[in-house]
Amino acid sequence: RNSEIRFNWQRLCIAVGKADIIPRVVEFLQEQGRMKFVRPLYRSLLSASKKHEQHSAAFRSAAVDTFDKSKTQYHPIASKMI
Repeated sequence: RNSEIRFNWQRLCIAVGKADIIPRVVEFLQEQGRMKFVRPLYRSLLSASKKHEQHSAAFRSAAVDTFDKSKTQYHPIASKMI
C-alpha cells in the first residue's frame, strides 16, 4: 500500500465529510508514525468535526481517542506538535 495515496485519499474523504473513512484513517494513524502524515490527518479530523455537524462527534472522537492510544508510538516532538 502506498502511504502517499492513502494519505491523500483519506484527507479528501475527511474534507467532504465521508464518515465511513474513519476506521481506515484510525488504522493508518496507528501504523504510520511520520509527522508528515499524522499531523495533517489529525488536523483534518478536527476540522471536519467543526464543518460537518452530522458527523461531528465521530470525527472528533476518532482524533482524540486515536491520539490517546497512539501518542506513545509517535516521536516525542510529533506528539507535542499534534
